[in-house]
Amino acid sequence: YYYAMMGLTQVVIACVPLFFIISGYLSNTVKVGNNYKKAISVFNIYIFYALVLILVTIYKFKSVYSIKSVLCNLLGIHSIINREWYISVYILLLLFLPFINQLWQILSRDMKRHLLFLLLITTSLTQSIHVVWNIDFFNLEFADKMYVLLYFFIGKYIADYGIQIRKRYLCMIFVSVIIVSAFYFGIVYYGKIVDASRVIQYGRLGTVLTAVSLFGLLYDVNLKDKWHLLIKFGARASLDTYLGALSLEYLLFYADLKGLDFLKRNFLYLILIILITIFWGNFRQMISKHVLESFLYTLNRSRD
Repeated sequence: YYYAMMGLTQVVIACVPLFFIISGYLSNTVKVGNNYKKAISVFNIYIFYALVLILVTIYKFKSVYSIKSVLCNLLGIHSIINREWYISVYILLLLFLPFINQLWQILSRDMKRHLLFLLLITTSLTQSIHVVWNIDFFNLEFADKMYVLLYFFIGKYIADYGIQIRKRYLCMIFVSVIIVSAFYFGIVYYGKIVDASRVIQYGRLGTVLTAVSLFGLLYDVNLKDKWHLLIKFGARASLDTYLGALSLEYLLFYADLKGLDFLKRNFLYLILIILITIFWGNFRQMISKHVLESFLYTLNRSRD
């Protein structure tokens, strides 16, 4: 069971790298101007959940916030909801997207490979050495930030040239990395407290191989229309699901540890919460779109 959990951990930590690979893969379709709209939309969703969390803590737990602390927490995008750091990273990526696309397009294929190799060395090598020998080689803090660009540019490279590796080999890589990681971390931490800072490293070699092989196995799969619509329905609310789950975890972790433990032991309730946030996210987007269209229509009428 312990080894199985360590192998499963190796799979699930690929979610953040996959997010940035997908972002890079789809970035060429984002036009100048739309990137700013997307950034504002992401920030608005974050503000909504942050305000809800503040109001709930004031009402439920009698928390006290000054106006300054509320504004600082909202604008900080890392103080209200735990572990939503990647929201700020994604917003910055969207803001600079037109310039990144222009820089990428002028590079030759060899230069793109050179760039990916440098990012892999400075990020993956540094984090892998830290994991194996617990040595902060080179500049670990710098490497922790650069992995975002590594995965983003991997996605852009795949969008341009595809993956020239057969899927059976990708499958072998994926399975091999999971098995090796499960046994390595299982042997190192068996019966001990797991050092999450070493296991959950998004840029280390094992995570890179897991994310890239998984993306390569799935990125060109053709789905029937009904499955496409179902996935699109869930994808539209992915950010709501993420922030909603983090908000709930925050409340339970600081106020009701028994409730948090109950959810962990009752998987069906977690699925129910996810379904609720998915439906809510789609409903919220529909209402937001309607309000925005009504506002623009009223604005145009007033100008006329």
